[in-house]
Order: sequence, then C-alpha cells, then structure tokens
Amino acid sequence: AQMGNEKARGYLTLQYGRRGRATRQAIVQALTGANVPGAMAAVVAAEANGIWQRNLQTLTDGTLTRMLRGRV
Repeated sequence: AQMGNEKARGYLTLQYGRRGRATRQAIVQALTGANVPGAMAAVVAAEANGIWQRNLQTLTDGTLTRMLRGRV
C-alpha cells in the first residue's frame, strides 16, 4: 500500500493499537514501504503513549479511586 500524505500515516499509526496481529503487521509493512523511518518503533511508541495518556486521565479524573471505593 502506498501512502502519500501525513494524514494517512497518522491514521495508520493510530489504528495500530486498535487492531489485531495481522493488521498490525500490514500497517508496519505499509509504513516501512512508505519509507517511514523506524516504522515499528514509531507505532509501538504511539500505542504506549496512548495507553499512558488513558491511564493518566483515569487517575487524574479520580475514576479509578471512585471505582475502588464502590462509588461508580
């Protein structure tokens, strides 16, 4: 698959963390084919950052604390 713009790269990078193994492999291959430097490292870092931000937001909002106290 050819990608000609940054929007497509961003979309694939975002989707990497939401897809199964076969699709993840296809995404990395597409990014590598589009000469994205460090394609695998980039998508894994983006996924890790997304997980971190979600967890941080949960802690910041106090949602986790409320759940643990039974005040869902």
